[in-house]
Amino acid sequence: MYSDVIESCERMTSDLQRFASAFNTEKPVTKLLWEPVAPPKIALTAYTNLWHEAHGDGRATERLYGVVGCSPDLLALAKQVNMSKTLFQQSVKATREQQRAEVLGHLSAIENPIRTALNYNGLGRLHLKQCYRLLPILDERPDSIRFSWYTSGRSIKKITATQCLELLCRFDQSQPHIQRQLDLLKALSDSDDLAQVQEQKPLVRANFAWRVSENTWRRSARNCPLPILLPLDHGQALPELKEPTPEPPERSRSVRSDRIIEDTAFLPSIRVHRYIG
Repeated sequence: MYSDVIESCERMTSDLQRFASAFNTEKPVTKLLWEPVAPPKIALTAYTNLWHEAHGDGRATERLYGVVGCSPDLLALAKQVNMSKTLFQQSVKATREQQRAEVLGHLSAIENPIRTALNYNGLGRLHLKQCYRLLPILDERPDSIRFSWYTSGRSIKKITATQCLELLCRFDQSQPHIQRQLDLLKALSDSDDLAQVQEQKPLVRANFAWRVSENTWRRSARNCPLPILLPLDHGQALPELKEPTPEPPERSRSVRSDRIIEDTAFLPSIRVHRYIG
């Protein structure tokens, strides 16, 4: 049942091992944010860490910001790692769909065979999100990279009254605050759309700029929770970097005129708001 998952996991770790070996041999130029000296091995540890500590939160992933200048061969190996990561994610998804309750509802069902296949690592549980997370790669060296904090992010997902009821019923319904929220739901129909809000932790975004002509720039931006791998010729310097402050600025508390949901949670226990209008 787990053969595809184990096989794709072994392939992923094998490709990571080849990447790590080449990385250690090449010792690419590395710059990490807020670090005056950045040994390449720190970046490599972040790239190759597929496990989380026994008491860690499987929903959270480690973050390390910076830039690594690579040879074409090292970039090719990084791209192969990303292909293997994608294949592993697809295998896990297919297995979950086949045996959702038995296989991945609790990771212990596949933890032991995968850990056996990867016993040289000697770590704890497999961290799926870190396995799925691709290595950030640029195919072209930018002229400058400006890192900046993004602090206002949040996800808004539509949710029905029935779904809210299911979530609230997981709590102790004898508690007064849960009962009040259940009473609020009684006045709604299932056609009434609600919004479940998840505030996102501050993150660092990388803003890239390529000079096209004297007065023209090509720009792009992306979230890069791992050091960015980019092409760098022998002896060439890393792009000009601009670092943000080590700590994110406080979130803006100004009220937007185009907001679509009410500021106050309608069902605070499950972070559900009502739409405006």
